[in-house]
Amino acid sequence: MSRLLAVAAAIAAIVLARRHLHRRLVFLGSARLTGSSQHTRSSDGREVFDTPGPFPLLPITKPATLQACLALPLDCPTVFICSYPKSGTTWLQNIVYEIATRGRRPLDHISNYCPFLENDQIWEHTRGAPSALAPAYSTAHAEIGLRIFNTHLLWEMLPGAAGESLTERRSSARNRSQGGGGGERDSAEGVEPPRFGKFIYIVRSPSDVCASFYQHLSHQAPDDGGYVGGVDSFVRDWCAGEVAFGKWTDHLASWLKPGPCFHDARTAPSTTVGHSPRVLVLSYEFLKSDLRSACRAIAEHLELELGEEELEAILPRLGFDYMKEHVAKFEPKSVAWLDKGDGFQFVRSGRVGDGAAVFGGDDHAERHFRLLLGPNGERVPACCRGLSYWKQRCGQAPAQL
Repeated sequence: MSRLLAVAAAIAAIVLARRHLHRRLVFLGSARLTGSSQHTRSSDGREVFDTPGPFPLLPITKPATLQACLALPLDCPTVFICSYPKSGTTWLQNIVYEIATRGRRPLDHISNYCPFLENDQIWEHTRGAPSALAPAYSTAHAEIGLRIFNTHLLWEMLPGAAGESLTERRSSARNRSQGGGGGERDSAEGVEPPRFGKFIYIVRSPSDVCASFYQHLSHQAPDDGGYVGGVDSFVRDWCAGEVAFGKWTDHLASWLKPGPCFHDARTAPSTTVGHSPRVLVLSYEFLKSDLRSACRAIAEHLELELGEEELEAILPRLGFDYMKEHVAKFEPKSVAWLDKGDGFQFVRSGRVGDGAAVFGGDDHAERHFRLLLGPNGERVPACCRGLSYWKQRCGQAPAQL
């Protein structure tokens, strides 16, 4: 009897945790984002990903903020650091800031110069007027000569050029693929590509992401979207896309599908698939293995000058040891944190393969990972199947994205 009561109590705890999770998350289900993500191939053998399904967001993001994100004018030098959570976003923010300032401007807090785009607090929403970025961020951006944002939104939710809609961009891409046009235009006939607006998308091995995201959300305040269940329930919910920012595979589907604005992540960070070099795709593992080359690729992509002496001067501030020592400069200010007395720190080890240490030999986790990714990773873009998750299983070399 006592065993049955214990089992019943465990089941009740899981149900309550899932109910709490769903109360705190905001699920965005629009016509543009509805439907399950599918992995198919076009007639010429290229990978094609359908638009992802409903997109859960943290409760710090309201519809007016999403509208402001999409409508942000790209009228000055701007870079968006984009990722699924826990893929190296904060690390990349630090790298971009140090490159942009050439290491000549001491950092007080990274969020002052690279705010979280979908955070309600960085916007001023006025009834009857367009939303505007809060003056403190506009001032900080002007001081360094570059607008920097970090975001976990999908590509479809981010701003394009003035007068250039997502539909026009996709229509233009279809016309080009059918031989209906060429040249260097980036959208519909008669619409010029945006003068400003660069994107960097960073990808990390899924098991590492899942392990790190559990640590993150389990120490984030529940009222701000933190997770209150255990690691087993988190793996299930993460693979089902029921935690903030949805399925890892859906996020990749949005950013890595073939199109006119994306880089080919298979060989090197500067090889393009389409007609525009606006999106640079990097892997976390590439940054870990060759940070110098990654910094050069980022500087080149953003058209920022960075001499060898300047690069050598900033490298010591780009490592995890430095960031852990100065964690107060990097811990997000957009949410509240819980002190559980377990020594959690926002900047953790940064190791490649942490997921294997957490989930290795865990049949429950492996079963859910395979349901999400496919037995051989067939639900993941080919350019990402060399990450450590598949190297451990299939003997493949790590991808240099």
